[in-house]
Amino acid sequence: MSERELSPTQQRTRAALIRAGIEVLSNDPSAPLGEVAARADVARSTLHRYFADKKALTDAVTEFVGAEHDAAVVRANLTEGTGLEAMRRLALELMDRLDVLAWIMGPAMMVGDLPDGGFDEIMSGEPDQAVLDAVARGIADGSIDAALSPQWCESMLWSVLFSANHAPAAAGMTTTEARTQALRSLLKAIAADPGAVR
Repeated sequence: MSERELSPTQQRTRAALIRAGIEVLSNDPSAPLGEVAARADVARSTLHRYFADKKALTDAVTEFVGAEHDAAVVRANLTEGTGLEAMRRLALELMDRLDVLAWIMGPAMMVGDLPDGGFDEIMSGEPDQAVLDAVARGIADGSIDAALSPQWCESMLWSVLFSANHAPAAAGMTTTEARTQALRSLLKAIAADPGAVR
């Protein structure tokens, strides 16, 4: 049954299962499906009506995470303003989705337990090109350090997102403190004039 064929209640249940899957399986890829069902506050039999097995659930999660990432890239309006301003907006949009992006920043990624296509299977490819284009524009407009490659700047973005996701628990920071420091770190790392970053 496709998502379009589901009633609003069924859509909410499916969404709750996907979010529970992200929360449980991003922390412990070996967790049983019963734990996912419990986190979603449904019976295991209910979970199996929507997802026959763990692969079906993880495939749905991967699709959902990719769509959320892509939507964040679109919301960031990467063609507007300087390249550095675009990267700032993108970092903020992605930080607002760390609850979902945890799927690609948890132990599953660390142990190579992502889908066969890995990180690239989660992302559609087009938004990643939009990020590279924004950085290239920033290099051209003088807002981003010309000594850095667009690929390096994108990698820095994901490094600070990883830190923002994990630092609160590891360093005793609040979520807001971690995100503020992550954003500042990214912008100072890639700016043509780090001293101008506020």
